[in-house]
Amino acid sequence: MKVSDGTIPRQQTYSGEFRFFERINELLENEDLRLLRIASAYARWDGLGLISEQLEAFLQSGGNVELIFGFDNGVTSPDSFLYGLYLLDTYGSNVYVGAVEDPYDNATFHPKMYQFWLEDHATIIVGSAN
Repeated sequence: MKVSDGTIPRQQTYSGEFRFFERINELLENEDLRLLRIASAYARWDGLGLISEQLEAFLQSGGNVELIFGFDNGVTSPDSFLYGLYLLDTYGSNVYVGAVEDPYDNATFHPKMYQFWLEDHATIIVGSAN
């Protein structure tokens, strides 16, 4: 797989209302998708529920998912991690689920990164680069 061909990544703009979960679902439905990696400071069922159907269909087709959620922020909900454990229990070695709780007062696990590894390229979405 060729990850970089030397081209400069482009910023995609949208007219009208953009719904992030729709873009994730669109990528999850791509037949060439092999691996989804999510590292997110925040995870809640009200967000995961919007992609759960396509996520589970992707896993049923033999795809792989790696989820890492932050827990030191007071935003991530326990049900989001329980959903990850459900996926692990249901799909076994096709799923990795992890949690990060930073022990330091001046640091927080704060990524919002979604990697979609397709057969011949990767699509990476990074949000809130603060």
